[in-house]
Amino acid sequence: MRPLASLITTVHNREDYLAQSIESALAQREQNFELIILDDGSQDRSVEVAQTYAQRDNRIRFIKAKHQGRGQALATAFSFASGKYLALLD
Repeated sequence: MRPLASLITTVHNREDYLAQSIESALAQREQNFELIILDDGSQDRSVEVAQTYAQRDNRIRFIKAKHQGRGQALATAFSFASGKYLALLD
């Protein structure tokens, strides 16, 4: 089933905020969504945090990429979206 919304976030060395952002998305009333997390070449524990959540919830898609900067990271993340609506989760 196609998700109603694709929530998209990119992360670069922000492990301290990533779990809170993911929990915020998961707590939404509307549950028909996918959460796309694109790691933009982090060197902290951001990858580990994102992978842990992605393994626990099949609505979460995790993409690991080389550092490419915010604009290109967003463009890459958007290319994975399949929802009817797109939203940024910053």
